[in-house]
Amino acid sequence: MNETLYETTILRLKSIAEQLGLPLDIKIVYSSTRRVEHVTVSGVSWLIYDQYIGQTMNMLNRLFIESEDAHPSLVYFHKVLAERLIDVGQLANALHCASVYHSSREVLDPRHSDETWRNLLTRTHERFLLYHELGHRVFSKPTLLPVMREHVQFLIQHQVQVKKKPLNEALESFRDRPSAALHHQDFDAAIRDIRLGLESEEGQRFRQAQLSSLAKSQTEEEVFCDIFASDFVLAEGLIDGEDPIRILRAIYVGFYHLQALEYLKRFPSLSSTYTDWQTDNMPHIQSRGHCLRAHLIFLYQTELRVKQHLDEALVTDKVSAFEVQLMEDQKRHYDVIYDSAQRLCESLRVNDWLSVLGEEAMKTLHNGLNYPESVPSRLPDDHDLRTIILILTGWLP
Repeated sequence: MNETLYETTILRLKSIAEQLGLPLDIKIVYSSTRRVEHVTVSGVSWLIYDQYIGQTMNMLNRLFIESEDAHPSLVYFHKVLAERLIDVGQLANALHCASVYHSSREVLDPRHSDETWRNLLTRTHERFLLYHELGHRVFSKPTLLPVMREHVQFLIQHQVQVKKKPLNEALESFRDRPSAALHHQDFDAAIRDIRLGLESEEGQRFRQAQLSSLAKSQTEEEVFCDIFASDFVLAEGLIDGEDPIRILRAIYVGFYHLQALEYLKRFPSLSSTYTDWQTDNMPHIQSRGHCLRAHLIFLYQTELRVKQHLDEALVTDKVSAFEVQLMEDQKRHYDVIYDSAQRLCESLRVNDWLSVLGEEAMKTLHNGLNYPESVPSRLPDDHDLRTIILILTGWLP
């Protein structure tokens, strides 16, 4: 652990918590679970931050900046999935993922490209996670920040209206968007693909699950925490003299990192044949992402109108350019990170393919031990397996 990395943000967090009448202590830990949480022990409120999620964000930021294709993130996600599978006791499956990572980890060697941007991305993401968790404590006190709560309800209701639009109206809205909104695909081909997706049974079930999620109090709380975090991360970045556009972009990229990690975190509970979107977390987190994107655009509009005092025509032009930049960042993320998480989960999920690969990994391990003929062969026990996996994933030397 390196607690000095967080000294400034911790002081600011504690100051804000005190001003809101919600004093808390903050503890930095380091574990493979990547958890950030708020707990109360013996009447004392603690914000627990796992530095390993910051390290993970830093790796994903390097991949976002440096990768030429999706292969490096696919390798890294085998490590992430191996760590998750250890947590749930699927050691043979974890062994396969750890072996894939270990055999190809050299593709993750850093190139040290644009370290300034990477450092800003990582610093922003870690601040966002810390402020988000403080947001849960603030949300638990209904009298605090009423204007922010009203804004959150507006964002959610807007998303409900968007998702309830008739299909043709929803598709027509793409016509006036810049080409970046369709990831620079041919317009007619892109609209055809979107229509097929929305009209499919799977697409309709996912859309309905998003609407169900938007109606839940849990979603309102999570969106509140995202908005709370965005506002304070932007404020902290401006105090430090950072460019507001880069801070807002960094928040957006970081949320996509969280979505990709969520894809892997949920993997052990996935069915090998069918995804129940009503109980799956992805519709929920995507709905949060849509609310967050709208809020980031709102923050930029506010920056231009209130702080820079620009006329409305110039605000419109600058906001349009900012929206395009967010879409370009999103496309970049899909190309080199997010799609890798989706493809990995889907390929290993179907027909329970990971279990087959796990059995093969166990056979390879067993054959490689080369027991003398006088010693009865045996498979490694769970302790042996955990040790091997931790070595392969770099947790043990």
